[in-house]
Amino acid sequence: HLCRALEARGDQVTGWDCIWRGQSGSGLGDAYFLDYDLHFPGENLVKRLGNAISQVDQGYHLAGNASVSAYVADPGLMGQEWVAAAQVISCCQAAKKPLVVASSAYALGMTTRWGDRTKYGVTKKVIEDMCWGSGLTGSPVGVGRIFNVYGPGQEHAVTYTSTVVLNLYRAFKKGDWSLKHPSAQRDFVFIDDAIAGLLKVMDKTATRASNDWDIASGEMTTVLALGQALAALMG
Repeated sequence: HLCRALEARGDQVTGWDCIWRGQSGSGLGDAYFLDYDLHFPGENLVKRLGNAISQVDQGYHLAGNASVSAYVADPGLMGQEWVAAAQVISCCQAAKKPLVVASSAYALGMTTRWGDRTKYGVTKKVIEDMCWGSGLTGSPVGVGRIFNVYGPGQEHAVTYTSTVVLNLYRAFKKGDWSLKHPSAQRDFVFIDDAIAGLLKVMDKTATRASNDWDIASGEMTTVLALGQALAALMG
């Protein structure tokens, strides 16, 4: 979605995708492999990425595995994401290129006790802290903290296993959509608005106006209301 938005405004896009082997590939759907310069990093990542970043105007880091439950099954993913984020941030810092890192609402509302945080939330919070540290050195880096995204294409996102909207979609396809917490409230943001938010964060980051933005609708909706609306759309 981000690549499409960038290309639509005339930008040339170079993509670096650190796909988690074994659960991706063709499973993501052909819609995710667009006609742009796409690289799958292997050896000498830092050197190759550093050279690539030196040739672009700005960078976006979409920050890794999107499955909340994956971090419970394999806590080692946390370290992998931290290493990858550190490499991306350092390469942009060295090249003095503005960088926007996508974070999550999971990084918010956490207590001071690590045990109360989800592993996914901790992963995102540490990456945010890396960005703040880089920003203190004068590096133009921003964070777009995205809330609950929904919209076209999400049904193909096989890595998502705990997203409210996707779970509802899959439940409807099976003909059963019982809810454990129907009155729970969330802020849901449409994918186009989420992408517009990332572009806005980049505009602010490039001018060093700000580096911390919540990308949300600003309206709280119950899971039940969302489910009813989605059910109506799906017939």
